[in-house]
Amino acid sequence: MAETETHLGEWDGDEFNGWRFIPYGVEEEEDVPHEQVKVWVARSQPRDKDTGAIAFDISFEYAQWKDHRVSILALMDLEDNSFPYEEVTEALNDWIEKAKRFPHTRRNCLCCWKRATKGKVLCQGCHTKFGEVIYAD
Repeated sequence: MAETETHLGEWDGDEFNGWRFIPYGVEEEEDVPHEQVKVWVARSQPRDKDTGAIAFDISFEYAQWKDHRVSILALMDLEDNSFPYEEVTEALNDWIEKAKRFPHTRRNCLCCWKRATKGKVLCQGCHTKFGEVIYAD
């Protein structure tokens, strides 16, 4: 490598991926196209057949739009008590607010088939497991 090249960037790679020159000051992710995601939210969400947890229909744009039904349990990030998509968080906050406003309406838990506690969106068992994620500020 020439002396002039090393102060402008660095070489990266291996025998499998090949070597490439990465210039300094240029974001590496400029080559990666931005993936578009649509999360479909409705008042009445579908549920996972096995667990009973609420499921969200998420569409990813690859070459064409591909739909996936993803359980809320799979979307939970238990490390930092968050969800990867803003639409999921907004839907949860709306359901929590409605449960507080109408506490005597019968609701099923968001994470299983059991009945939710009055004024809440989770049953007692799921509240101990997932309460911090669901009710996070």
